[in-house]
Amino acid sequence: MTQHTTQLMDRLTAYQPGGADAELLLQRLQHEHDWTRAAALAATEEYRRFLYLAVTCPHPVTPSPIVDAVWHEHLMFTREYREELCAGVLGRTLDHTPGGADKTAQHHQQYLDTLDAYADAFGSAAPTGTWPDPRVNQDLPATEQRSQTPLRTALVVAITALALGMMFMTLQFFIQDVTSTLTILLLTSILILPMVILGHHTSSPSVAQRQNGSSGSSGSSSGGSCSGASCASSCGSGCGGGGCGS
Repeated sequence: MTQHTTQLMDRLTAYQPGGADAELLLQRLQHEHDWTRAAALAATEEYRRFLYLAVTCPHPVTPSPIVDAVWHEHLMFTREYREELCAGVLGRTLDHTPGGADKTAQHHQQYLDTLDAYADAFGSAAPTGTWPDPRVNQDLPATEQRSQTPLRTALVVAITALALGMMFMTLQFFIQDVTSTLTILLLTSILILPMVILGHHTSSPSVAQRQNGSSGSSGSSSGGSCSGASCASSCGSGCGGGGCGS
């Protein structure tokens, strides 16, 4: 960090969003979003980091849904936001720019750029609980991770079991000997077992898949799925004078 960015970080660390009404802002976050106090405090801390990125990044930044929720609530305290945050802490205006369907791809890319900038600025990846990364599949529920191809797997196992069952009954009809029957049962079990193992392997993604995901998969702040601007909140930021240079 440069001296300028270090001083900015120090001011943001000491700053309480809402100023004298900081407690009221926390109460609103808890009430409006059904958050615990700890969750509201954690979201507010990530909001401070977003403010830092909004001022220091050479490109527009886009918040996560949780961070955007804090931003929206903070904007309700118009005078404090304008005079204490923008003028006193940031040293410039920080405007909230709403998005739309025509800007979905733009804000999605801005959100990815923001995640990368976060890691560069703070030395570690953004916490996925607050900043879901659509490039990583780890935010999907475990049940969803294990059901990538459930219908295909079930169909293969069912058809295989049916075919083997019919073969067993046919052979049993012609062979009444007990020993032969037991042999057929053993062979059937041996044939079915690999199919069951194959089906389980197919329906459970590998560790690499869970970590890397696909280009079309994304996680939301609540652990569900999202993509485009629904994950990267449909808004961006702009600094007064155009551009957010450090």
